[in-house]
Amino acid sequence: LVGGLLQAAARDGRGVCWEMEDSPTVTATLEVFGALRPRHPNLGCVLQSRLFRSEEDARALLAGGPGLVVRLVKGIYLEPPAVAFTAAPDIARNYVRLARLLLDGGAFVGLATHDDAMARELLALLEQRGLTRGPPAERRYEFQCLMGVRREFAQSLRDAGHPVRVYV
Repeated sequence: LVGGLLQAAARDGRGVCWEMEDSPTVTATLEVFGALRPRHPNLGCVLQSRLFRSEEDARALLAGGPGLVVRLVKGIYLEPPAVAFTAAPDIARNYVRLARLLLDGGAFVGLATHDDAMARELLALLEQRGLTRGPPAERRYEFQCLMGVRREFAQSLRDAGHPVRVYV
């Protein structure tokens, strides 16, 4: 079933994002993603900056070869302090650290955020690496926002020439 969906999406030139749930499901989710990825280059996955393990997961995904697509999120699940950062500044700091690691590793990164301060740090990171140059369609990043949430934020990024995807 999943293979058929991925093939249909590929025929239409579309990608599919393998979503992430709470911490008890991360290992199984990434195992399935890892099994599907070699046959379906249009498949991407999600990493959550809230989880301690995400840096190790990012490194493992990057080691899987070129063409990695990651949607980077803070994570909405309230996780136990044994497995996750619980303070907002720590989650944001890890988000930027993960974005740097993934971008430096050659991944395409969906930067899912509505956070002004974090967006400024991400824009500086992208600019330092020369990733904001060239046509938006050729860049290795996009900002991702939820429809109806801080619409002016997404529009300001778009007006500045950055690729933006709005999730419905």
